[in-house]
Amino acid sequence: MGKTILVVEDNELNLRLFCDLLNAHGYSAHPVRDGRDALERAREVSPDLIIMDIQLPHVSGLELIEQMKADLTLRAVPIMAVTAYAGKGDEEQIKAAGAEAYVSKPISVIKFIESVGATLLIRPLPTPKLTFPACTKKGGTGRCRFTRPRRNRRLAAPACGRATLLIRPLPTPKLTFPACTKKGGTGRPSVSPRSPPKRG
Repeated sequence: MGKTILVVEDNELNLRLFCDLLNAHGYSAHPVRDGRDALERAREVSPDLIIMDIQLPHVSGLELIEQMKADLTLRAVPIMAVTAYAGKGDEEQIKAAGAEAYVSKPISVIKFIESVGATLLIRPLPTPKLTFPACTKKGGTGRCRFTRPRRNRRLAAPACGRATLLIRPLPTPKLTFPACTKKGGTGRPSVSPRSPPKRG
């Protein structure tokens, strides 16, 4: 089975054309006629690519792209936008919403399939995953919290297993005076004035 592609298109003829082309080239096409169902269907299908029509009733394709890129389970899926409008600045607006590719109607069959193949090769930068060892301890809550450090104290991880920010204050320099360490000394530093030199 080839790559799974979700096609969001309200026009029945265009939707059938896109799906037939994709299936004929070895892809597995899943049609979505109503943009309001796009997010739910995308989570169910877990596609390798989403083809998004920009001019949709009820909801804008740009809004759907932004919502998908904000979804943790869908943000890594590349999106190819399709629109009948190709005015100046449209491509920048679509790219700013988060789409990786853009094609305009009327669709050329060869260009459409080439754009699909090229977009599938796009690998978005992975989202960095922050891990805290204390959060994975047995009995932990799985949530991390940061606490304000107390003055001149080092924070330790609480017993619940939550991760806590450890802040170590800079050590206070220790001043030593040789005169203070002599036997019988008071232990406190003292400064004695020098006697004036004797004149001959």
